[in-house]
Amino acid sequence: MDARFIYRPNPILAAVIVLAALVAHRDVLALTFLVGGDGACDYSSIQAAINGAASNPGPDGIHVANNASYTQQALTIGTQDLIIEGGYATCASSTPAVANIVVNGAGGAAAPVLRISGSGVRDLRNLSIRGGDSTGTNYGGGIQFSGSGDLILRNVAVTNNTSSYGGGIYFNGSGGAAILTLETDTVILNNTAQNSGGGIFINGSSRLFMLRDRTTVQGNTAVNGDGGGIALQGPARADIASPGYINFGAITGNTAMRGGGIAIFSTGDGSASARFFGVDASRPVRINSNKASNSGGAIWLRGYAFVSGGYDSSEACAVDALIDGNTASDGAAVYTDQDSFLGQNAQSLFIMNRGCSDPGPEPIQALGRIACATGVNSCNFIANNRNANASGVETGGALLRFNPGGYMAMQGTVLTGNVGGNALRGADTLLGIDMANTLIVANSLSSDVIRLANDHLKLTDSTIANNINGGATHLIRFDDTGELDMQNNIIWQPGKLTLLYPGGGQNLSSDDIRYNVVSDVSTLPQGPYNIQADPRFIDPEAVNYGLRISSPALDFSPPVAGNDLGIDGRPRDQQVRPGPPRALVRDVGALERQTTDPYLINGTYDVSLRLWANNFPDYTRWSALGDGSGSTEMFIPGDQTGEPGGFQIASIYGLTQCFAVPWPGAYTLSARGLTRADGSVNFPDTATVNWRLRFNSPNCTGPADAEGDLYLPSNIGWNSPFAPSSIAIATSSWNFQTTLEISPGVLQNFSDPAIQNPLYARLDNVVLRYLDEGDLIFRNGFEIGN
Repeated sequence: MDARFIYRPNPILAAVIVLAALVAHRDVLALTFLVGGDGACDYSSIQAAINGAASNPGPDGIHVANNASYTQQALTIGTQDLIIEGGYATCASSTPAVANIVVNGAGGAAAPVLRISGSGVRDLRNLSIRGGDSTGTNYGGGIQFSGSGDLILRNVAVTNNTSSYGGGIYFNGSGGAAILTLETDTVILNNTAQNSGGGIFINGSSRLFMLRDRTTVQGNTAVNGDGGGIALQGPARADIASPGYINFGAITGNTAMRGGGIAIFSTGDGSASARFFGVDASRPVRINSNKASNSGGAIWLRGYAFVSGGYDSSEACAVDALIDGNTASDGAAVYTDQDSFLGQNAQSLFIMNRGCSDPGPEPIQALGRIACATGVNSCNFIANNRNANASGVETGGALLRFNPGGYMAMQGTVLTGNVGGNALRGADTLLGIDMANTLIVANSLSSDVIRLANDHLKLTDSTIANNINGGATHLIRFDDTGELDMQNNIIWQPGKLTLLYPGGGQNLSSDDIRYNVVSDVSTLPQGPYNIQADPRFIDPEAVNYGLRISSPALDFSPPVAGNDLGIDGRPRDQQVRPGPPRALVRDVGALERQTTDPYLINGTYDVSLRLWANNFPDYTRWSALGDGSGSTEMFIPGDQTGEPGGFQIASIYGLTQCFAVPWPGAYTLSARGLTRADGSVNFPDTATVNWRLRFNSPNCTGPADAEGDLYLPSNIGWNSPFAPSSIAIATSSWNFQTTLEISPGVLQNFSDPAIQNPLYARLDNVVLRYLDEGDLIFRNGFEIGN
């Protein structure tokens, strides 16, 4: 644990109740009591069966049939091991086969539907618990738990209950450790707390496990308090990893004053901690569409400062998470509130992909953590959150807001599509803000991207680009004295200054601010390590902020020790510029270009013709046929291609891409083409790729200095050229304005001018390669003739 973080001991950290033995023996019962409305039943009421089981030693079971009605329920369970299972058609049924049994508290006493105390393992199955109305200062509308042991919910709906605290479930670990487990097909839905914990309020020496698929805490409300979905009060802790319920997130659509999704806070009894991680490689744990009228749309945190000194902390630690679509006046995604006494601030920590400062009683791998698979674009995103008040009017709040005592460490995360004042704002956090390998792109902001006061910002290997910044003049702002460590970043926003430092910049050092590619270098310390240049991203419109081969951000900084990765999981420190090993091999920004990445963008026509200019949209279109990703198809009807004795259209070059040549040397151009897939045409057309070289035209305009064509064989089916087209660019001719214009096309066959035929071809795998000196035939697996 980092020595900077100080915690009071949590009584449940010392040991975790081992569930395996309980699971193995939970159905080995002393007796099973049958409840229902037929002659085979032992009891007609659930409470009578509970009382009968309480008088019998050992773990017991209760089977509840749906041939009776269970209304005005206010059930109580004391110290005992008990399974209550609904879903039986009759008491004679051997297995549950019908819908959940409704256990309804409406119309009865102002009490929870189910009150549990004492110790034991209580296992509820196939039940719908609703209509509980524990009001006033009472706790738990659907379920009230105050004791030790386990409460396990399997295929249980806790819905439409009300209470002061814990509208759905109030869970208090007392007299020993207690565990609440939400198993598959369990939903905490549409419950209301007048104060805190709309769905669940959990405190004491408790743990919450929500690790299975098809579970959700959804649509709950904390009217005048914290935690619309979940209120987690220290020393309780939670592990939440469910991929949600079908298309709904694990914590979704909840509402509160603070912490629309989840509130994590301490009140002096111990620190509070929640871990969020994935157990499905294709579906990250998700906190989405929650609302807070005040602060913390998704997550709200607050520690507790003691009069005697010291503090209890609060912490949210996320790995492989998606936080999206949440709303609050401030801190649409995350808000850390302040609690202090005589200058001592309690710490509230938000950590994403950096390892939890409180690692928990066990690593998350022991709970089934599975990393997101490569290509899951929603994993590790904070996206589409919005700072707005209860009336829906946008505010100047921040996406991530950290008050005194707050702290954030973030890595490998994408912040995009968010709306608010700042992406990140903090003041007097003392421990500062640490962001590494992070993308902050395409957000709509009314002020600075990052704004801090009397703080410390460490920003490394990150990309900040293409954010709307309203009236802000700068992208990063320190209102008071603060420390800035900014290395290996891309900060790109033409028309905006990079850094505003009203304190005079006395703490700025060229040793701490270096190897940055920015749109404005004038506000950075003087030195040789920062440049002002267009980073040349691959496809910003598609949120692809990788670097083109011509980017000045390539191989711009020294290597970093260790086997680290870019935000896309690919290795860092990959030298792509030709020549012997160099001192500068690391790309700046959040993404590292690999030596195998294509020079031309979308030369395989993956899904669309994106990044190619379509010169003849009436005749040129994307085709799903090709090498699996698609191809470009050019087709002109016969009545437009020719007549006997003359030709109207003899050829077209349907697409164009302007390629900035990164360095001199030898290049090859290759492609695959198809003119006719069968022998029905005696004189098929010719697929071709034209290239034009210009030495002083960054936009591929004006006369060409050299040009040529790559002709593809006009045989049946897909064909590759007999040899690629070679393009040699001398060092004496090359400069940073040198470009190649690449244009796939089709030429009409002139062998039979009397026959009127359509003009037709498809092209795929347009590839431009660079050949090292002394290696003019082989490069990256390329071989002439392939």
